Amino acid sequence: MSLLIGASSLIILLSLLISNKAIIEWSIEKFANNTIETQLINLDVESAWHPFSPTIKINQLSIKLISNDPAPELLLDDLHLNIDIFKLLTLEPFIILKVNGGELPVNLDNIFTSGDSGYSSNYFAFIDITGIKIGNDHQIELKRLFVNQSTGLYLELLENSGGNLIFSTGKSSIQANDYLEGYLTINNFDISPIGELIGNNLSGKLNSESWLNFVGNELLFFEGYFNLSDATFISKKDNLKGLVKLVKDSENSFFSLSNLELYTNNQNFKIPSALANFKNNGIEINIPKIDTGEATLAKKAADLAPISFRGDLENVSIKFKRGEPQITGNLINVSVIDRKDNFKIQGINGLGFYKENTAVLKLDSTKIDVSTNSFFEKDFSLTDVSGVVKLSLIKESVKYFSDDLVFLKDGEKLKGKFTHFISNDVNDLSISINTSNNRINDLKVFFPINSYTEQVRNFINKSITCGTLKESSLIYRGSLKASRSSSQNFQMAFFLDQGCLSIPGIELSKVSLFGSLNSTRLKGEIESSNFYDSDLKAKVILEPKNNKNFLSMIGSLEGPFESYFKYIGFDNAYSENIRDIKGSQKTNFNVSGDLNSFANTRNIEPNISYVINSRITNGSLQLIYPDFKVDKINSTINYDDKKGITNSFLDLRLNSEPIRFKAASLRDTLMFQSKATINTKKISESLGLGFANITGKSNFLIDIAIPLRGIRKPSLNIISDLRGTNFYLISNIRKTKNQEINFDFNSTLTPQDIDLDLMIGDLLNAKLRVKDNIVSGVVVANPTSDIRELASHKLGKLKITGEVKDLNLGSLFTGNQQTNLSIPTNIYLEDFYIRKPILGDLKLDQVEVNLENKKELIFVNLEGNQINGNFYLSEDLTKGLVMSLDYIIFNSSDENIKNSIWESLPPNLNFPITFFSKEVVLNGEYFGAWSFDLSINKEVISFNNLSGSFGEFKIGDRISFPELFPEDNPFTKINEFNSGKKIDQFIEQGGWSISSKTDLKFYRGQKNSYSKFSGILSTNSLSNAMGLEYSGTKVEAGDLYLLLDLEWKGAPEEIDLNLLKGKAEFRLDELTIAEVSEDLSNANNILRLIRVFNIADTFGSLTDIFNRPFKEGFYSDRVEGFINISPNKLNTIKPMTFKSGSGEFKWDGYVLRDSQGNFSEVDFNIVMTLPLRDYLPAYALILGGPLSAVGVYVAGKTFKRPLNKLSSGKWRVWGNLNNLKAEFIEWFE
Repeated sequence: MSLLIGASSLIILLSLLISNKAIIEWSIEKFANNTIETQLINLDVESAWHPFSPTIKINQLSIKLISNDPAPELLLDDLHLNIDIFKLLTLEPFIILKVNGGELPVNLDNIFTSGDSGYSSNYFAFIDITGIKIGNDHQIELKRLFVNQSTGLYLELLENSGGNLIFSTGKSSIQANDYLEGYLTINNFDISPIGELIGNNLSGKLNSESWLNFVGNELLFFEGYFNLSDATFISKKDNLKGLVKLVKDSENSFFSLSNLELYTNNQNFKIPSALANFKNNGIEINIPKIDTGEATLAKKAADLAPISFRGDLENVSIKFKRGEPQITGNLINVSVIDRKDNFKIQGINGLGFYKENTAVLKLDSTKIDVSTNSFFEKDFSLTDVSGVVKLSLIKESVKYFSDDLVFLKDGEKLKGKFTHFISNDVNDLSISINTSNNRINDLKVFFPINSYTEQVRNFINKSITCGTLKESSLIYRGSLKASRSSSQNFQMAFFLDQGCLSIPGIELSKVSLFGSLNSTRLKGEIESSNFYDSDLKAKVILEPKNNKNFLSMIGSLEGPFESYFKYIGFDNAYSENIRDIKGSQKTNFNVSGDLNSFANTRNIEPNISYVINSRITNGSLQLIYPDFKVDKINSTINYDDKKGITNSFLDLRLNSEPIRFKAASLRDTLMFQSKATINTKKISESLGLGFANITGKSNFLIDIAIPLRGIRKPSLNIISDLRGTNFYLISNIRKTKNQEINFDFNSTLTPQDIDLDLMIGDLLNAKLRVKDNIVSGVVVANPTSDIRELASHKLGKLKITGEVKDLNLGSLFTGNQQTNLSIPTNIYLEDFYIRKPILGDLKLDQVEVNLENKKELIFVNLEGNQINGNFYLSEDLTKGLVMSLDYIIFNSSDENIKNSIWESLPPNLNFPITFFSKEVVLNGEYFGAWSFDLSINKEVISFNNLSGSFGEFKIGDRISFPELFPEDNPFTKINEFNSGKKIDQFIEQGGWSISSKTDLKFYRGQKNSYSKFSGILSTNSLSNAMGLEYSGTKVEAGDLYLLLDLEWKGAPEEIDLNLLKGKAEFRLDELTIAEVSEDLSNANNILRLIRVFNIADTFGSLTDIFNRPFKEGFYSDRVEGFINISPNKLNTIKPMTFKSGSGEFKWDGYVLRDSQGNFSEVDFNIVMTLPLRDYLPAYALILGGPLSAVGVYVAGKTFKRPLNKLSSGKWRVWGNLNNLKAEFIEWFE
């Protein structure tokens, strides 16, 4: 009983406390603070006490949500709380809550975000909330929140367009402690109000179904699908659908969005899978990788702006916070493309951030390629690029710009900035590039191409060709669109070091230049530069004036004298002809005018203003041809294009001859004039005219004219009467010392060629051109007509023509020739006449000479009454001269020819001469064809390989000659000359000891001269050759082959047969010695000797038997002999053999000569070998001596067989030719 009374008392006490208004207000405030961090503002509460079930009615409750800033107020109307005391005491849900209206005019961001909600299903047995308006404009209505321990939880939200969101659970779920499981259905729910409430821009109508569960306040499971329609992503009617699933790891929870598809602009696109994180401060979506494939949303999105993008995005994060979403990600090989203006940037890598139409990229690219045909002249690449680039999207325009970028261009470090603004009507670009130490050629690619910068860009490209830019900057601002209204601005401040500056006509190296330039002007100062090894310093201004580029240069040039020659091109055109240029120069200049006019470096143009002050000090140079030594060059030249030349001169020494020139100007021409007396010997020797024997001194007037404007050429004029000078070229081209003859030399010069006219009285006239060190034109000796009528029509050739009255050919061979002939290949002679050619005392009629310089040889054709043929002179003089003549005819008196022809030949000739002539006629006597190889030195004149004819005799073993034509090169077939048909050299008695090679040598000593002949003499008929048929004797002889090795005193033509020394070897065929008259007093010396070998004459007196066989004479098939020859004796070296078909006779002995040279005495041993041993031994004994050849022949016929069994007998013949003695010595086997 006491327990019951105590329990009842407790219930009543609790009921009283719960019904107390003060306690109610305190409890509500405490509950609100612990659950949602609120502050109670207003409370209108009523209570109705009941001992077991007290009731609390709150007419109006106003709570400030202090966790928000600004803090909104939650207003609830008609709130009823019923409390079941018994359930409270039994620890069951004991509160019944009903709310019939209210307002929450606030964004829901950060509501229920901190602390424990304090809510527990253990407190409330029943909750029923309806009609709560959410948002300042009541965008969302909490239609009903119903919680019942018996039936479960039901939540329904409505939005103004009629869409709803329903979440419901079962009974078991709501009764589980701290566990909630339910099903979420969303139907056509407009999410834009929710976006407004949570501070994000959201749009579209959402349909979704999903399952989810909570443990406590933590969401553990969520999985379903969604379809968002009428959303604004790309267009205003986009649909997005996909699957959603909660993914948790050890630290975070994410929503995985997969199978995403976007329908926009009537196209379906796939979207990469993503992870969404609904954090307290917003939504964050992470996408591992986005590529711009053709079927992806990124491809479509990348093509929507004025510029499009290509490439990949990795680790993309999209955060939905207040305002626009924030996007971050890594850009991988991204390209920016502006197809409209042909602009492309490829290879962008880095970390990017995007929010509210603004993107920021932190570049980290290994290589970026830039390509544009409308702005940069060439594509280029940048490497190791780092820096920050920002991009803004403003309606239909794009602006992207950078802070300081650092990158490498061709391995050199640069810094720069840029801003690029693009819209449908605008395409503006600003570039700033700074250099520290960079090659200028690597930076030219950054110079923009358009009409505003064209002139400056062209000048930079053409004129600054190398060098390094140090601490320089380049700035460009302008439009990429070609528009009259668009403006351009290009500026550059620079320091060029070790540069190359090329102004038309002026090439500078090692340039140090401080300067600035903009779109229309370059201004700078050259501190130093190399101008052909001289130091040039100048202030330079380049700017357009009157549609022309105006250049102004004021400065100085100081350095070696040689710089002048290099500047005007002499070092190239005459580099082989000018040596040892020395001296110094200093030049101050002030030039200005049209830039293009400077290209004419050797011509002062009228649209260029010049002021030049030049000084040369102690200059010198050496010319190779002509061999001029020019030194002591000192000059001062002052030129003003308005005043001309003033106070100027030029001093020099030419081969030690001092010459002073006065300098002046006349009609835009620089004039140098000098009156000088010059040693003509020194000058002529330098010109290579030493052979003309020029000596003396003469006065010369020298005028040099150098045009400063127009197209005229520099000229040189030299005139003189040559009084005081004498020369001798040939007999009719000569001058005496006191003779006056007009000398006129005129020449015009250009860097390419020299034109000159030369006239020496009536002796010589020439019109020449020198180009590339080659002389062409015409030279006329003793001209008889206007030289213009004789001018050469062969381009690049030098024609020599005219005539000379007489020419001693021997004087042309001085003996000092070089081993190589260097006659220019372009020289030729045409219609050149020698009226009287002379060689010693041999004189020819007029000869026409034509010369052509061919490859490797000089071809000369001679045509005249006395000579006709061709000369071939090799450039390699060791190969010599080949003379191939059809005929040559000499006429000379006998008393003069002997010595003068040898005296006409030079003392030395360093090249051989090969001579051929088909016909030789000397003083009316025909000598036939002759050939030889001629060589001459101080001691001997040699005619080697001599071949010719004298009557019926042939000299040498050559009996045929090669045929040469003008187009032939005889030096390539020189071996053929000696390979013609040769004479039969057979001999039965072993070999010859004398060579058949036929040489004639004349040893021309000052005291004892002598000649030697070695070789062959032959004839087909000795009888005819010696005229024996007319001698009155009956001696006949056939072929003769005679080898001689002889020597005699004097010249070759001074041969004396009685004084010869040497030896002879011969072969004679078909010798017949018929009966010889007893009276030989009138016979010549040879016939007297031949009589000795007649058997009948020599042995007939010994026995009558010889008289009968040799009555008709002696015959031999062949005679062979080897003889020593001296002035008083001929003796056999080997027995002289007479051989016939039936026997042979061998004569061994000598013949003496008397003081008159006549053969006087003989002494021979004769061995006769006859075929008598087997057939006529008795006859031989009866005869007591040998049979004659005729006898043997008759005996052979008698016995009808050859008498080839031989027996030999030895005989002796000696005594005076007029009284010979003969005796038999013995027979032997």
